[in-house]
Amino acid sequence: MGVLNDLQIQDLARTVVPEECLVARGGVLAMRPLLVHSSSKASTPSPRRVIHIEYAASRALGNGLELMVGAPGAA
Repeated sequence: MGVLNDLQIQDLARTVVPEECLVARGGVLAMRPLLVHSSSKASTPSPRRVIHIEYAASRALGNGLELMVGAPGAA
């Protein structure tokens, strides 16, 4: 479907039956790129940690932009 705009994503949310992907504590959910996904609100008051890692073949993002390595000012 390519890159979707906000209206197209809202339409998908209304028309496509969601698929639940549950992961046990300490588990990993690996997703293929260009997957429309979301997370529901936590069902318990305890905090949860999510690490979102994206891999790319190049640091070049196009139009002269390049991905930075490390946070500015990080030691």
